[in-house]
Amino acid sequence: MSPLKVLFSLLALFSLASANIGEITLIKGDARVIRLVAPPEAQPIEINATATMQSDDANLSDQNVSDRNATDQNASLPAPQETPLDLADQNQSETNATVAAPIPQEINATVGMALQEKDVVRTLGKGSQVRITMSDGTLITLGGMSEFTIEAFSAEDPQASLSLAAGTLRTLTGQIGKVAPDRFKLKAKTATIGIRGTDFVTALGAEGAVDAACLDGAIGVATEMGEVTVPAGQMTTALSGAAPAAPVALTAAMLGTLFEALSFDEDEAAEAIERFTPLPETEENNETNATQIIVPEEENLTVIRAVSGTLLSAASSVALDREADQPVFSDENRTLLEGDRLVFEQAGRLALNNQSEIAAGAQSRIGFPINDENGTALPLTLESGAFLLSGAHQLAMLNLLEGAKALLILAPEQPAIVVSLEGTVTVDGAEISNLMLQEGQNPAREYEAEELIGFFKAVGLGEAEAKPYLPKPKAPPKPKIYKF
Repeated sequence: MSPLKVLFSLLALFSLASANIGEITLIKGDARVIRLVAPPEAQPIEINATATMQSDDANLSDQNVSDRNATDQNASLPAPQETPLDLADQNQSETNATVAAPIPQEINATVGMALQEKDVVRTLGKGSQVRITMSDGTLITLGGMSEFTIEAFSAEDPQASLSLAAGTLRTLTGQIGKVAPDRFKLKAKTATIGIRGTDFVTALGAEGAVDAACLDGAIGVATEMGEVTVPAGQMTTALSGAAPAAPVALTAAMLGTLFEALSFDEDEAAEAIERFTPLPETEENNETNATQIIVPEEENLTVIRAVSGTLLSAASSVALDREADQPVFSDENRTLLEGDRLVFEQAGRLALNNQSEIAAGAQSRIGFPINDENGTALPLTLESGAFLLSGAHQLAMLNLLEGAKALLILAPEQPAIVVSLEGTVTVDGAEISNLMLQEGQNPAREYEAEELIGFFKAVGLGEAEAKPYLPKPKAPPKPKIYKF
């Protein structure tokens, strides 16, 4: 077979293997598709054999020309037959000379663009979103800053092998999920997700953390250390080297965080949250004519915990201990629950469910106690480190009213330092005036500028954030005027 025929055959096979298996149906922001394409056709090299022979004859001596003529007279003799091995070597040589591996090409994603196996879809920017409809009806929503690969997909020979390398993905399975659910797999860094239902969200975090939330049906989440089943309305976190954590109940705050990562707009997210967090069933009490909430007897109340807040940002990983499980290295937009305990490796910031915020410095430690049996909220525990508190806070010794702001420095075997910056700040019930510092049981005093800047740096903030609260320079004393 000639080299060009080999090349055309390979191109035909490559085209057949790259049949359209899905279509982009919506795009927000900016997105790219990385696709393997066939290399440019190899150009054959033509050789002028006659000219070459004439050039060789010109350089031959008379004797050599005589020898050449004698050889030409014997040209009518049958040529030696090539052996099968010779032909195989020749074909292999021709194949090696013309075959080149497909090369990746970056293409701007567009609505209506057909997708193929091995395509990689990337969204650029936090607000970007791509929605894909696969040939079997599977619906895929890709959030901002995400990377998704279609490893293999076939509706005829039902199978789906998908991969998420970064970001957030929602999958609503189609026909494959109905007829061959065991052949639908999503790989997400440290975990593999199999389906026993139809609707789930997968989000990747720092250090290989995988959050998998099931919205309908059930999913199986597996690592090399074990597997858990996540029913509808619950979520698990998986890490390499550990079995996935026990599933916890999804809340409106958790769903809000996931839908925000998927770049849903506010109305769309609110509608989805309402749909996936229905009100509890009720029944009429004929004696009191009052509505009572029915709690299913089989419900495991130990895993249903109120949301305490959300980790907004962190300069690096934040160790998150949850119910004595393996530490989870959390990252931006991770939902925090009662009972969680955070250890900041570097400065970070979190928001509590009452709209207040905390900026924490490196090596700071925070605990979220579980409410008591009566449902009474217990105070947040700031164990050690440097903190900037904004908004309403009720701690064991320190209280801030809404709109207040204060610094809290906790060092081992040292008295606590509280700096009141704005609003109403009290320590053990006694109010501290703004722009004053109280250390332990000592009376409040004015702080020095360098002292305050040092506290802000300990929280991970700079001099610019401290500037509005720096003490004003004292005016020099007026010179005394003596009259004679």
